[in-house]
Amino acid sequence: MGSAAIRLKTAPEADTPYASQEAWKAAARDAYPQFERIMGAARPRAGFLTSDNAIVFGAVHGRRAMGVAMIDPYTAQPRAFFIYDDLLLARIVALHRSLFLPRPVAGPVLAVCGLVLLVSMATGAWLWWPRGPAAGRWRRGLTMRRQSRGLRRCRELHDITAGYLFFPLLVLALTGTWLARPEWFAWLDPDGSLKPMASALHARLMLGLAGEAIAFVAGLALPVLYVSGLLMWWKKKRRGP
Repeated sequence: MGSAAIRLKTAPEADTPYASQEAWKAAARDAYPQFERIMGAARPRAGFLTSDNAIVFGAVHGRRAMGVAMIDPYTAQPRAFFIYDDLLLARIVALHRSLFLPRPVAGPVLAVCGLVLLVSMATGAWLWWPRGPAAGRWRRGLTMRRQSRGLRRCRELHDITAGYLFFPLLVLALTGTWLARPEWFAWLDPDGSLKPMASALHARLMLGLAGEAIAFVAGLALPVLYVSGLLMWWKKKRRGP
């Protein structure tokens, strides 16, 4: 997928209107016979791929995959075509959404992972919560002391990471469980109208680019939390009671 698929070669004049979505779809259908069925279209920088072009997507002939056409949003001229499932990005998304498991299995497994994360966060918060009214207890719970070493340093790293990212991780765990098993939340969202909000919370915490950055850091923090937690448990077990 070259740069032409991402950026427009020439900038349009100011106030130039977009062509209609039907024009985009017709252009993609005529230019790319690989499409078996057009499923939809997205405006520039409004779809699942960031591009200055309009995106037209649909099923392709001969395989279970999604084709994507990049269409000039102003002139409806075809720019590029590729199979989304062949991209590394698609494989990463599939890993995140299904762990490469069959769909009937993936949902329950991911939901259980979300519940395990919620339980571990609840128990971790209980163990971390500073006891007593002194403000210094809170400060010590959220700072790393220079002189700390070994197990204490590992514990401080664990506590600081969990403390600062607790609420983003809580939102990600809740919404991830919701998206994996929406029927569990039918009492809250019987008609599914809140699912787009859950998806937006899960993707970017409804904070735009800043939310995406926080969600990214929170995702990277999970291995730190589990590795440091297991390391503390293992060292304590070796010491004995």
